[in-house]
Amino acid sequence: MLMFQRFTEVFDAIAARHPELDGSGFALAANVGELAIETLFELGFDLVIRRATQNEAISIREMIEVGRPSSGMMSVIAQRNPYETDILTIENSPTSKSFKSIELPAEQWRYHVITYVGTNQELQDFIDSSVLTRTRIISGPTFGRLPAFGLGPYSSMCGPKMAQFLEDTERSDAPFMCLNCEDLDDLRDVHAKLKSADRSLLDAIHRVQQLDQIPTHSPLRFLGYIAILESLITHAPKSTDPYDSLTRQVRQKMLLLGRRAKLAIPYDRFDESTGRDKLWTLLYSYRSNIAHGTTPDFKNRYKPLRDSTHAREFIEMATRSVIRQALEEPDLVADLQNC
Repeated sequence: MLMFQRFTEVFDAIAARHPELDGSGFALAANVGELAIETLFELGFDLVIRRATQNEAISIREMIEVGRPSSGMMSVIAQRNPYETDILTIENSPTSKSFKSIELPAEQWRYHVITYVGTNQELQDFIDSSVLTRTRIISGPTFGRLPAFGLGPYSSMCGPKMAQFLEDTERSDAPFMCLNCEDLDDLRDVHAKLKSADRSLLDAIHRVQQLDQIPTHSPLRFLGYIAILESLITHAPKSTDPYDSLTRQVRQKMLLLGRRAKLAIPYDRFDESTGRDKLWTLLYSYRSNIAHGTTPDFKNRYKPLRDSTHAREFIEMATRSVIRQALEEPDLVADLQNC
């Protein structure tokens, strides 16, 4: 009952704070810590990204606070607001570290928002399209008002991707990114191109987003990305052709796409001496380990992959890169799938 009362008080306060919202709204760009532009940037389709005003920052802060669980790991995270503090790492000894948060002056707060007109559908489409860029944006609390549709002030809570971001920033500011004009141009261009893209690409993007619901360190996420990758560039292997296996198909086709990828495949995460051909062979062997419940040995056989985190992050970006290439060169990717 007390929690419900708290929610009501926060929602009422936010509604009163934003009379300017009349058929419009704004959302926190959760992982944008800095904009390397002078004022604002028009993203097209009535979307604008900019620094949050003081009132917007206060509303976002209140929504984050009321939306956080009061127990478990998140209660520790709630001690720090990453938008209003810096993290200082203290080396206590060669094997021990501690962390301290330092308050930032208001002019250095990291709140940035994307504003929109009408419903938040265009905003959601833009967030979806950012999956195909280097700077994927996480959408945070959203606020708006649509009197023309009979909707008064509304506010949305933090989703699982936002909750994961708050956990990731518990002891680090590294998850924040700075967007420059080149990044923003790319975000705008991809969003516009997706308006006329094949429905299958939108489905692939949504499948990537669905994997966000799986815990970060679960091996099932790796399998999920592999499945999406295979759906885009492979066909059912011919039983009469020993050279038509899924492993060989993916290896050869990814080597080809890697040379022309609009969204770079991050091979630099691994030692160059491994070789890209061997890397894909190891990734598929690792996939088989997961599928059959075998514990992978990263000290020996899978040492070139470093660890499960590096393998997962690589295959996620590789999958997003293939979807992006299908947007840029649909005929090429379609031909690759059939050959």
